[in-house]
Amino acid sequence: MRWWRRRDREQDLERELRSDLELEAAEQQESGLSVEEARYAAVRALGNTMLVKEEVRRSWGWTSVECVAQDIRFSLRMFRKSPGFVLFAVIALALGLGANAAIFSVVDAVLLRPLPFHNADRLVEVWEDASHMGFPLAPLAPANFADWKRRNHVFEDMAALKGDLYALTGNGTPEQLEGSPVTANLFPLLGVAPILGRNFSDEEDRPGGARVVLISYSLWQRRFAGDPSIVGREIWLSSQRYQVIGVMPRGITFPEKSQIWLPLALGPREWALRDDHYLRVFARLKPGSTLATAQREMGGLAAQLAQEYPKTNTKLGAVVVSLRDQLVGNLRLALWAVTAGVGCVLLIACANLAGLLLARAAAREREFAVRAALGAGRARLIRQALIESLLLAGIGAGAGTLIAVFTLPFLRHLVPAALTAWSEPRIDLPLFKFLPFISVLAAILFGTLPALVLSRANLSTSLRQGGRVATGGSTRTRKMLIVSEVALAVVLLVGAGLLTRTLWALAHVPLGFRPEGVITLRTSLPGSSDSPYGSFLARSQFYQRVLDGDRCSGRDLGWLYDIPPAHQCWRHEPLHRRGRAAAPTGAIQRRQSPGDQCRLPTDHRCAAPRWPVLPRLGRTRCSAGRHHQRSYGSPILAGTGSARTPLPARQGRGRLVHDRRSGGRRPADGDGCERPGRDVLPVHPAGRHVRLSYAARSGRAG
Repeated sequence: MRWWRRRDREQDLERELRSDLELEAAEQQESGLSVEEARYAAVRALGNTMLVKEEVRRSWGWTSVECVAQDIRFSLRMFRKSPGFVLFAVIALALGLGANAAIFSVVDAVLLRPLPFHNADRLVEVWEDASHMGFPLAPLAPANFADWKRRNHVFEDMAALKGDLYALTGNGTPEQLEGSPVTANLFPLLGVAPILGRNFSDEEDRPGGARVVLISYSLWQRRFAGDPSIVGREIWLSSQRYQVIGVMPRGITFPEKSQIWLPLALGPREWALRDDHYLRVFARLKPGSTLATAQREMGGLAAQLAQEYPKTNTKLGAVVVSLRDQLVGNLRLALWAVTAGVGCVLLIACANLAGLLLARAAAREREFAVRAALGAGRARLIRQALIESLLLAGIGAGAGTLIAVFTLPFLRHLVPAALTAWSEPRIDLPLFKFLPFISVLAAILFGTLPALVLSRANLSTSLRQGGRVATGGSTRTRKMLIVSEVALAVVLLVGAGLLTRTLWALAHVPLGFRPEGVITLRTSLPGSSDSPYGSFLARSQFYQRVLDGDRCSGRDLGWLYDIPPAHQCWRHEPLHRRGRAAAPTGAIQRRQSPGDQCRLPTDHRCAAPRWPVLPRLGRTRCSAGRHHQRSYGSPILAGTGSARTPLPARQGRGRLVHDRRSGGRRPADGDGCERPGRDVLPVHPAGRHVRLSYAARSGRAG
């Protein structure tokens, strides 16, 4: 029988029973009984009408649905009688379920949601292992990339890119964009095709090829209003004219926040470089190849290149990382730890609620004993108690969803920048699948014990005592719940305390300079050959003019020119002492004893003479030597962040170094020398890199 016709059938059943009763009463009257006696005789003849109704309803089907509906209505009436208990239960469950829902949305976005690439589980990123220089994951030199691509047998293909900044001018306000020059096969390797236009061709990925560009979907919508005729239009990027040949799909900002992609177009000279490391390399595993197999083969290829090119490839290894692990970084373990923490919060809420339900069970023991005495089976009593728990969990889940909605904007900062374009935490279908599941699980956890206790009530004892005295079994159960709750709370508090202590320690790590009042700004100048800022000298003079023109504002200003940016590339500089033979590229020569030489790989930055963080504005002092004075050169900082074998502090003083690029010599501790060159500064106290591009401090330093 259709459940939606049940009301009509109930009315028919009621009329039929009434008709049968009237007919039976009429027959009894005909036999000589009075009207009242005939009615009582008819009732006795028909039997228990309620039992008859129950039997008829079972024949209709959907009995369980009606019983559940009755239990729900009864539970809601009970909730109205105890609003304080319901309010506390809903708040506790809302906090536990809301926290779990919010963290699940982050876990789903970062760890569970598939990447927007074809067969993303076979995509990897390949790095050089330069741990001896402090770079366990280092970009590749072009020549090394070419050799690895040609000699490997585990990858279907390999592609490369590098990061850069571009100034978009014309057609609106000038805008600085993050861009990536890429090899022509990058997007086919990823399995991504433009939604408008086409990909790069091999001819465009060569020196002298056409200047073309792919733009992101967000840039197309924001800057060009989604104009479908964008393909073929010319735009200006860093004073160069480029033709737009395609628009990438929504959410594609690979590798991190790129808005434009250009052909890499390296020439023979660049492809031969082994001491300039700036390429990020991606590859696709062949079917059947594993990450471990790829790691072994690439490690062997790195060892071969180290033997063939000892001057540049000594101690260089290879590291193969799955693309998801590379994009997620170290966040995986942190997310699972936070998930465990919010899980403990939910368990504590369940233990609290189970204790409250057990206390209520002692007060409702007589109620359930009466229902059992009237014929309710144990299964029916357990179902009634569990339905109350499920209703509480459902209301708590609704309130928890609201908490998750207000929490998600803050949790979006946990998602790595490389994933934010297509994988932000949000209220979506997976969350609505997870929330009912965990709500039912919570209801079972906190509702099963009270339901079992109520269903095992002793009828004679409960009816005699009126349900006012708790049984010994329920008392012991509540004590066990309290112990479990306290244990979980202690674990959670200890973990939170350790995390707080770690964060405090990280926030108070000595930086080697005073960051208060320092603001930073990143700028870029066109570096093409036909640009007026194509040379380092021209760029440094430009920044110096900007700083000199702003000194009247009462601020201390300085600039830092990253050569190369620490997160994108590194190289070895050929520096050597005066009076000795030139050092091999990638080493600094120093004498430890007569006849003994030590090769020190270097990583360096170029800074303005009055760089405000190191050392003047930050009030820092070098361990030995002096502060860097005004010159057209820049310091070379040796320390734990730049070389594993730092320059000895006292040995570095007063020594002469020679820079092939400037052709000048100057002493490391000489005063008043204004000839262009490079100063060798001894070890900085913190031994750390300063990775700021432009800094200013409000107020003038004394």
